[in-house]
Amino acid sequence: MNNSEMPIISVRGIIKNFPSGSAVLQVLKNISLEVKKGEILSIIGPSGAGKSTLLHILGLLDYATGGQVFFKERDIEKLSHQEQAQIRNTTFGFVFQFYYLIPELTTLENIILPYTITYSWLRWWKHKNEVVARARDLATKLGLSERLHHKPGQLSGGEKQRVAIARALIHNPEIVFCDEPTGNLDKAANMEIQELILKLNAESGKTFIIVTHDETIAQKAHRVIKLLDGQII
Repeated sequence: MNNSEMPIISVRGIIKNFPSGSAVLQVLKNISLEVKKGEILSIIGPSGAGKSTLLHILGLLDYATGGQVFFKERDIEKLSHQEQAQIRNTTFGFVFQFYYLIPELTTLENIILPYTITYSWLRWWKHKNEVVARARDLATKLGLSERLHHKPGQLSGGEKQRVAIARALIHNPEIVFCDEPTGNLDKAANMEIQELILKLNAESGKTFIIVTHDETIAQKAHRVIKLLDGQII
């Protein structure tokens, strides 16, 4: 298998259990999946099917009860917590339904936030001008150049989600994980974010893994998988 055929991320035999009183609730049941570099993969299914749980395991936000997670053929669940954090914070990007912007910070400050909390004060100061320039460039590409000094309370829902996407991209991640990225938006903003994801994928070749209930965004993905009762069907 050459590098172009190698999956960028994959899982084998993933099981995820949660305690439920005296019983055990099995949320994921022997899930195996490969995602290619540059692919837009949508994961759909009803509430409670295990979609977000699978996404969180792929993104190292949660850990499987059993099975393996590979990033570029490395079993990342066997890495140290420090190595996992490095991948999660710099190689992966995350976009969520509810934005999670800091209300006291401006658009620019929210975009650069991952850099300021990932690295030491000395490294941040050394690279500050470079990071701010990248944040401004991302803001321009995402149509936020006139909103750099606005705080979240002054932004529309679509603008907040674009800030969240810019924040996810500040480290130039290889994979962007999106959990219901259009679920909190009106129809116009929904379509705007869909087109933005397609554009970013086409221009940069970034891999997107998107959990969604939205059939319109799922239909635009390169591939769709459906989860039902913790299994791929």
